[in-house]
Amino acid sequence: MCWIDAPADGELRTKVIQATTIEKKREAMLKDIHLVEASLQADRIVISMDELVRYCFRELSQKVRILGQITWVNPCKEEESPLDWLQHGAELEKERLLGYRAKVAKTQRSIQRGK
Repeated sequence: MCWIDAPADGELRTKVIQATTIEKKREAMLKDIHLVEASLQADRIVISMDELVRYCFRELSQKVRILGQITWVNPCKEEESPLDWLQHGAELEKERLLGYRAKVAKTQRSIQRGK
């Protein structure tokens, strides 16, 4: 077992509070912000089943940029192949990042191809 010394990040918490206008979303994120804080002190990976808070953090990653660097995996979503991903070293895949935007990536690929 590995313990991570991840003290509360006051600056991150303040950014989340200030950038979130909907109270329920703010509460959800603050309830689980310790997961993000720990991931920032370790490998920038969060493994959680909470899709609501994942969505909230993903949405906020446009305003709080550090959130966009977090890899978030739901261990119960078969389509994410979490066990296979972990067994093969949990390599960084941009599609798993909170800051990843499929539409933006698709547009960028089209531009690179000259379309």
